[in-house]
Amino acid sequence: MARPTPTKPVERQYVSQAEAAVIIGITDRGIRKLIADGRLPAYRMGNRQSIRIKLADIESLMVPIPAATA
Repeated sequence: MARPTPTKPVERQYVSQAEAAVIIGITDRGIRKLIADGRLPAYRMGNRQSIRIKLADIESLMVPIPAATA
């Protein structure tokens, strides 16, 4: 009998609203507001009510703060 080949763990690309809130450090309500304002794209999976957010979209919210000049 052949041995199964080891597989790499699947890297997640989408997270729930609650997980996104933890990543950013805001409340779940804050995530819903970002989605409603159109600043954070979100996706429904099929006909399910669960909403998923791409990790890359969360990272794109981060904007560098320019350094102060003397």
